[in-house]
Amino acid sequence: MILIVIAGRNDYHGGGFTARLLTSATFNSRVLTAAKVPHRFCFVEWNSFKQSGAVAKLFVERIPNSRAYVVDPMWHNHVCDNPNMVIMEFFAKNVALRRCEEPVVLCTNADVLFGADVLRILGNESQMRDGVLYRTIGRFDVHAGIEYSSIDQLELNVTDRRYSDPPAYTNGAGDFQCMTTVTWREVKGFDEGIRWAKIHKDARLCHQVLALGGSVSASGTCYHMYHPDSYIHNPKRGARDAPWGPEWDARHRLPYTNPENWGLTDSRLEEIASNVYRLVPTIPLRAKLPDVPLIPKPGEW
Repeated sequence: MILIVIAGRNDYHGGGFTARLLTSATFNSRVLTAAKVPHRFCFVEWNSFKQSGAVAKLFVERIPNSRAYVVDPMWHNHVCDNPNMVIMEFFAKNVALRRCEEPVVLCTNADVLFGADVLRILGNESQMRDGVLYRTIGRFDVHAGIEYSSIDQLELNVTDRRYSDPPAYTNGAGDFQCMTTVTWREVKGFDEGIRWAKIHKDARLCHQVLALGGSVSASGTCYHMYHPDSYIHNPKRGARDAPWGPEWDARHRLPYTNPENWGLTDSRLEEIASNVYRLVPTIPLRAKLPDVPLIPKPGEW
């Protein structure tokens, strides 16, 4: 059984986020089921707008065999050190990683569609080894706004092709990062020490696996629904006030070590709808975001 983890926010995050989320999850659920790959989906809604959990509830209603977690703004205010950011994607994914019971977990994104290569990789779930991060090499953009109904349509709609390089295979890493749960626990999820940026944490995880003596096994392609607000196309790319934080080197200070409460385990779960759970804090939280980004000076990181 594979747990597929996706994170997001119930506003216009990334431009048309909810539509992309439901399009990709519906398609991926259909092709995984047809290929007889046992799976569950888990969506983590971070910094829930008006604390409604609206997208989390919609996701569980629409996507079979799924569950969701809702992380309210109080948690975002507590852990975020950059007021320009409204979502901390990898803190969110850690929420699911820390609580999963499935033997294998794939972290992916709301704009990723699974093709034949991904089905082949996930179909070998029982053969996956501890200490190995499974990645895809290719990230192919496809047209958005199409109701994809079969894998054959994906290649016909490719608009751009990008490839990742060994040994870490970091390009577009967040699209497909799959490991045994044992290995996710050993690497302690994504780095929670970086609270002023969310970019490059997926790449940092690849470097973390290597720093701990593991390996990255990469093959095949996944497909990415093009949208102009994505990091690679956004005019804010490289700016210190970008909504994902400033540029930084993901290879510094490895291996990282997360605190014992990584994944926001200083909380209890409250079921607010069927298979939808809100994280209720059990510790005092910081009341508000800092007024200015708490970004280290050059040389301090």
